[in-house]
Amino acid sequence: MTFMSSLSRTTLIVLTLVTLGGCRTSFKSEDIFSTEQRDNASFSVKITAYRERRSFGHVLGGAYYVFEAKKRDEPNWKRFLVVAYDDPEPIDKNSIALVNEKTGYGFMHKKFAVTTDAGSTWSIWDFSKIDSLKDDRSCWIQKVNIGENGSGAMEVKCNKSAPILSTKDFGVTWKE
Repeated sequence: MTFMSSLSRTTLIVLTLVTLGGCRTSFKSEDIFSTEQRDNASFSVKITAYRERRSFGHVLGGAYYVFEAKKRDEPNWKRFLVVAYDDPEPIDKNSIALVNEKTGYGFMHKKFAVTTDAGSTWSIWDFSKIDSLKDDRSCWIQKVNIGENGSGAMEVKCNKSAPILSTKDFGVTWKE
């Protein structure tokens, strides 16, 4: 009996690993349905939208939005954020902004990312950091505007409200 339960447990673990391995996210060029990019003299930022691939069955899939950046003199893009969403939708043209030669930001749904060193490092922010918004699944970022002095506003759309958040540090932190 002990041998059989040990064998069953091992079989279950192996099947779980094989199943999870089959569900791994893969981004292939034939799955791209939208791209948005901004460039300046120092760096570039782009978002590429990929249709979700499902290994098992032909269930309607969502989409992955892959945010990448590269410095002007570098050949390769570096991924800094991936946003998964249930429905494939086009990328909002205002989702990327380059404030100056070192500062840029991007946002989608509940995620916001900002760099102040021309894309070398990124600070990622989401609604979980605002108590009144973290449990409201209806909220999403509608619009962001940040000036060269680091001050700005984020318009949030929710089913029952439309709060405006503010920042003084280029969007590393936001407050109601």
